[in-house]
Amino acid sequence: MLGVPLKLQLAVLMFTAVAILLYSTACTRCQPRSLLRDVLTVRGPALSTHLSHSIQLTKFPAISNPASSSSSNNNNNRRPSSSSSRSASDGKIHAVEDTRKKKTKKSGDRNLFETQQQQQQQNNNMTRSSSDIKTAPKKKSQQQKQQQQRLPSQDPAPAKLRQGIIATKVELKLLAAKQAIENMLPESADPTLDASVYHDVAAFSKSYEMMKKVFRVFVYKDGEKPLVHTGPETGIYASEGLFIKQMLASNTFVVQDPSKAHMFFMPYSVKNMEIDLYVPDSKIMLPITSFVKSYVDRIQSLYPFWNRTAGADHFFVSCHDWGPMTTRNHTELRENAVKVVCNAESSSEYFVLGKDVSLPQINLHYLVLPSNIGGAASHERPWLAFFAGQMHGRVRPQLIEQWKDDPDMRIYEAPPNNLTTKPSYIQQMKESKYCICAMGYEVNSPRIVESIYYDCVPVIIADDLVLPFSDVLNWSTFSVTVPEAKIKNLKTLLTSIPHHVYRSMQQRLESVRKHFIWHDEPEEYDIFHMILHSVWMSRLRQLDCSQKSLKQL
Repeated sequence: MLGVPLKLQLAVLMFTAVAILLYSTACTRCQPRSLLRDVLTVRGPALSTHLSHSIQLTKFPAISNPASSSSSNNNNNRRPSSSSSRSASDGKIHAVEDTRKKKTKKSGDRNLFETQQQQQQQNNNMTRSSSDIKTAPKKKSQQQKQQQQRLPSQDPAPAKLRQGIIATKVELKLLAAKQAIENMLPESADPTLDASVYHDVAAFSKSYEMMKKVFRVFVYKDGEKPLVHTGPETGIYASEGLFIKQMLASNTFVVQDPSKAHMFFMPYSVKNMEIDLYVPDSKIMLPITSFVKSYVDRIQSLYPFWNRTAGADHFFVSCHDWGPMTTRNHTELRENAVKVVCNAESSSEYFVLGKDVSLPQINLHYLVLPSNIGGAASHERPWLAFFAGQMHGRVRPQLIEQWKDDPDMRIYEAPPNNLTTKPSYIQQMKESKYCICAMGYEVNSPRIVESIYYDCVPVIIADDLVLPFSDVLNWSTFSVTVPEAKIKNLKTLLTSIPHHVYRSMQQRLESVRKHFIWHDEPEEYDIFHMILHSVWMSRLRQLDCSQKSLKQL
């Protein structure tokens, strides 16, 4: 730089400083917009990582004031030597940049804070996803931590749903339906329904109406027959196969677009797995549980729907005794998915009250529906009670021991020869006031529905049985429940029921019967619609748990 005039050197240095400042200003002005756009569009587990990265992005050259910088440089009226001039100019430039960095750090932090506030405001307007709840705030206050520790541990909804569900249009429709049910008027109930057999006939009527209007199900097409897409349509497992058949054929509830679905149906048959996969007398369920696990793993890997809620909006149907246990090898299937099963035992680790659904067990001997349902009036029934069945389980041997020889009750250890045909068995039910529905190896029994068919008041002896549709039906108005410990008092309990009370219970069986009948094509309030309504109610209860948890966060 020797020989170059000092004024020219100062002019070059000042031009360089102004250029740097202008570049810094341009970068700073555009960066917050990009940051805001990026933060507002990020969702799920990536949010925390993105925010951390964005904080680093705010460390760009800071906003400066060119006018103040020029004024500062123009205050230098002395003629220093060329070397001292360069040192002074460099020092002033560094000082200005340091000042800018401090201001920009505050500005960047403010911009990021404002961005986070906007994101938080947006989340407050919708139901937050479980992943957002976990990752959005990096640090939680002591109050938030205490509130999380107070979250209920016995909620029927699985863990992910207790933490919140993404508020999509589908979820908003469910919330609107739930509010409509809660705000229904008592006089709005369907007049064709007998109010005496329901807990709340108006609420059920409105819920049923909203289910038909709103509830939609996506059915997975993966898998091949006979293990998937079909099931038994006769015998004691008929409810399993008939539901699969009618669900697949439904034009009202099934949607082809999964984004419109509230629940996802996995149409596999446990009974068909027993036929094709189980080795007779091996007592090893591994082939069945392995198939179920591989099936769920497949849909989990091929589709995004399972992973959104860890399977909480998925369900399967099984009337086989092993149905609940087939979930043992898949934790999310066991804990989160809705199990619609005949073996609905409240004390079982595989059945979650409030989430899982009790499926009525029906013994259909033919594909045609029973044509001789109904029965004689109470005064035409000479026998107090009737039971005939195999002796297995903990209850039936006690029943035989106490009442086998009682003259007023027909309690058989095994059906007599003249009762081996179905018409004779049915006739015995039609001639008895009460039909004993005692559990066998498992808590469920097809005798409950058979009793309803033939106007024989059911006497249920199974302490841990969750009765079908018990969230809607008031079973105490048309059946009798006897604790297992009081089998020795069975006759006393039955004879102590006043005759007018018995007559009312028997008459109500006709009102409730339509809920337990399969038709070739689904009809209003039939068993197909009632099973689906139970799944619908389970889905609405998930919203209750989700909203409750969000308020506590």
